Amino acid sequence: MPRIRPESPFIPRARPEPPADLVPPEAADEWRAIVARLPAEWFTEETFGILRELCAHLAYAKQIRAGIEEIKAACVAEGKSWALDPAWSAKLSARWADHKAQTQSIATLATKLRLTNQSRYQPDKAEDERAKVAAAAGRKPWESWGNDGDEARPYV
Repeated sequence: MPRIRPESPFIPRARPEPPADLVPPEAADEWRAIVARLPAEWFTEETFGILRELCAHLAYAKQIRAGIEEIKAACVAEGKSWALDPAWSAKLSARWADHKAQTQSIATLATKLRLTNQSRYQPDKAEDERAKVAAAAGRKPWESWGNDGDEARPYV
């Protein structure tokens, strides 16, 4: 009886589960959401550290954003404009700086994990890919199938 190798392409690989000690707890939800959108083979053990940090930054960015909205709501409740009042503006500036730092980290880590379009396309080929998408936009498959180079006609 032949032996089946564990790395056989016919045995589907399980999606990686978030580490038990991943903090904050919301980061585990981010982990599951990212892993679910990509093929099971996308993430290997070598990339778990970067994925772990990305998920934490995503969770922290959401918390900071919620804090920004709370500060704005408190300002409005006092009848002031957060954009014009120097005290409220200073409070928000600090939170915006925190949010900016989280967002920059998210963008860098997502690119390193090849989750962004920037990391998937070579710059000189990106324009070609945009042209392909633009050409296909709005065309229904049954209107253009088999009509290469011709005007799109409904298939009758």
